Amino acid sequence: MKSRVWSLFFLLLVGLFALAGCNQPGAGPEPVGGAEEGAVKKTLVIGAAASLNEAFTELGRLFEAQNPGWKVEFSFAGSGNLKTGIEQGAPLDVFAPAAEKQMNELLDSGHIDPNTVRLFAKNELVMVVPQNSSVNSREEIIHLDIIAVGEPESVPAGQYAKESLTNLGYWEQLEGKLVFTKDVRQALFYVERGEADAGFVYATDAAKSETVRIVTPMPEESYQPVLYPIGILSNAGNREGAEMWVELVTGDQGQGVLSKYGFQKP
Repeated sequence: MKSRVWSLFFLLLVGLFALAGCNQPGAGPEPVGGAEEGAVKKTLVIGAAASLNEAFTELGRLFEAQNPGWKVEFSFAGSGNLKTGIEQGAPLDVFAPAAEKQMNELLDSGHIDPNTVRLFAKNELVMVVPQNSSVNSREEIIHLDIIAVGEPESVPAGQYAKESLTNLGYWEQLEGKLVFTKDVRQALFYVERGEADAGFVYATDAAKSETVRIVTPMPEESYQPVLYPIGILSNAGNREGAEMWVELVTGDQGQGVLSKYGFQKP
């Protein structure tokens, strides 16, 4: 199973997709090992929010084990970057962003089949600092110098952070201190490296890190619920596999794996 993170630049250059070694759905036969020697496997290509990396990677292995005729490839990136790639023709079969905003925009433009969209997971926004930081409350953030936040226009975690900080009265005070990142994992990375004094990430991301600690969850009433939708592209090259994937993710097995990584049911 292949897994790669595409940058926005790479997504926009859809023509390089094949050159990067990623087989497009519907491409010519490729001899592979499997249930039968020389059998041809179909490729399912999924674009998913960076925060889903570990959970979806495990589900990909499960999917391939249960369906020997298929292989799964992922593009994990900021949801806004993935949306732009889809609009530019990136050959994905399934889209799973970390917010309904990007999904709704693709529904409006006709890129996603509306009959396939379902909510499958929920997360929460938290404030994190390096393990050795003396910060112990949200109020102390105004005294910090560098705060890592996903780019609000393209990264759902940044969108939620801006909404929360605005409603709590902090956003304008912090604007000169904010460092915007391409996805939530980069915001976490900056805090882990000590390159940021604090950051706003999902609880699932913070839980995986051994070098940051959660100062506080952001108040639920200060931002829209972090809901993850999933949908099949209208021009999906492998519709059958896409439908099988959505059923796996939203079914009991998929929900069990997501729960293992800290995601809640929507």
